Order: sequence, then structure tokens, then C-alpha cells
Amino acid sequence: MMKINVAVLNITLLAILLSLVAACSTSVPKDDRIDSFGQGLPEGDVEAITEEYPNDALVLNDEGIDDADGDAVIDIRDKCNNEAPVDDASTDNQGCIEALSEVKTIQLVVEFPSNKSLVNKRYHAEIENLAALHEDKNGQKILIEGHTDSTGSRKKNLELSLDRARAVAMILVNEFNINEEDVLISGFGPDQPIATNKTSVGRKTNRRMLARMVYADRIIQHDWNIWSVELGDKKSQVQQYYSLLDAPKIDEANPNPAAE
Repeated sequence: MMKINVAVLNITLLAILLSLVAACSTSVPKDDRIDSFGQGLPEGDVEAITEEYPNDALVLNDEGIDDADGDAVIDIRDKCNNEAPVDDASTDNQGCIEALSEVKTIQLVVEFPSNKSLVNKRYHAEIENLAALHEDKNGQKILIEGHTDSTGSRKKNLELSLDRARAVAMILVNEFNINEEDVLISGFGPDQPIATNKTSVGRKTNRRMLARMVYADRIIQHDWNIWSVELGDKKSQVQQYYSLLDAPKIDEANPNPAAE
């Protein structure tokens, strides 16, 4: 059996190890493409492919679309610039101030039993006086408003106030021959109190009927069955009314005892 020379073997293994270390430490040849490859960009400066956009101020030609006097009518169409604002007036399509007709408001002395909308005969004279004010007023409409106190649910009070307004309007039409197209109604329920609802006197004050006499220029919009009416200047009070034929009806057979 052949003997292995330990010294020779050790020298051989050391030589192999040194050659492996030398192989691992060998440097890679310099290649300038490596840097650009790592960036994903070509090497060297990049020439601009478009001309630089000029840094000039952008000036718009408004061509009259400004609104110098703030009346919501552009200058090119505005024929009445710099007019002072006027209360209870509107601005027409040419930017000129147009005075609106007067609104005559009447407190109707008509009282109803609790949760009812029947008008007692003794109040017919009051409604007749209203009809007389309307006679010979071409273009004038009568707005009948019902108001309640806050007792009970808001929904029921809104319904009840509208039904009471309808009851008064029907007497105007059926008893005193007012054209039904000239009568609009609305029920505001407890939403427009004029006194406190914390006392019996205040609640009675809030349970009221109002009539307003307005001309056609106060009608802002008639959209399907809703009439939008301007009662003050353009920044104050706009209210909505129904015609008699279009107003929603409530079920009188199922009243709400809490409503007033």
C-alpha cells in the first residue's frame, strides 16, 4: 500500500487554495457602458428635442365678459353700469334696476278648531273683504298662507296649515267668484313663528292666516306646480306656493290630535 506524503499533500492543498483566492480577486476590465446602463439613460448630454416654451405673461382678452358693477350681468351686455343698489328691486337682463310692485300683506282673522280646517261661517265676511280687494286687479294674485304653532309633529303641522289655506282659498273661489288661477296657497306649519311657542299667548299668535296681494312681476319662477314668489328684495325672502289644483291634499279622516 502506497504511503501518502503528508507534507506534499499540505503543499498541494495550499496551492489550490491560493489559486482560488487569486481567481476571486481578479478585477473586471473597465467598461464605460456600465455606469449608463445602471441609470437606464444613454451616456453623455441629452440634446433637447423641443424648443423651450417662452416664459411670457399670459394676458386674457376678456372681450366684455367681466362684471364691473357686480350685478351678475356681463359688461358687454350691461347697459346700466354702476347703478347704486336699490332695495326691493331686481335687475333685468340688461343690468338695469327694475323696481318691483308692492306686496300688500293682510292678517286674516280666521280661527279654526283644534286640528280642523273647516272655516266657520262667521269668518266669511273677512274673506269677502279680501275678495273685494282683488277685484279689477289684472295680473294680481292672492297668496294664502297657513301657519301653526310648534305643538305636535312638524309634518302634521305643515299638512294642517296647507289644508287650512286651501279651505280659505276655496271660499274665495266658490263663494266670491275669484278665478282659481289667481289664488296660490302654501302651508308653512311652525317654520315661521312671530312669537314664542313657550306660552299659550305666543302659540295663539303663531296660529295665523295671512293673505298677500302680489302682481306678476313678483313671480320669479313657475316650475310645474311650484310658484316661487319674491316677497322682499332679491336677497331676502322667496317663498313657494301651489295652485289650488296642484297642492297636495291630506287625509282629514286621520287627523293628528297634537297638531294645532
